[in-house]
Amino acid sequence: MPNTCDAERRPVPKWGWALACLTLPAGVFVVFAYARLLSWRRGITLAVISCACVFGFARLMGELESRAASPIATQLALTGGLLMFGLWIYLIHRIGWKANYWSSETQKGWRVAAWFAVGLSSLCLLGIALQIAVAVLERYNEIKK
Repeated sequence: MPNTCDAERRPVPKWGWALACLTLPAGVFVVFAYARLLSWRRGITLAVISCACVFGFARLMGELESRAASPIATQLALTGGLLMFGLWIYLIHRIGWKANYWSSETQKGWRVAAWFAVGLSSLCLLGIALQIAVAVLERYNEIKK
């Protein structure tokens, strides 16, 4: 997502970053729009989508808890939520990296965070696949008996 704004970037005040961290990931997209790394339309769209994902995840976890769902379903939902947050962090890194927004010192920290997010996402996907495989094998053993 390259910079779609014609105007020059503007610095973000420290209170802006503090608010962005408190409302992660949605706040960061609004800050990116303020800093003109993204257009306002794209920044607000990404913020709304990320908020919807977070609220959807919270609602799903509430539903699973209220219905006393199986441990596998709860674990799959938790792993999916972790995967979702890892992917949002990676997207934030990529937007800032493509716009050349991060200083060289900050890039090192973001690079570590991005690789952590990629590794965590990979482990989440592997965990989901293994949990599904175990559930299928358990179901197969029940049918076989």
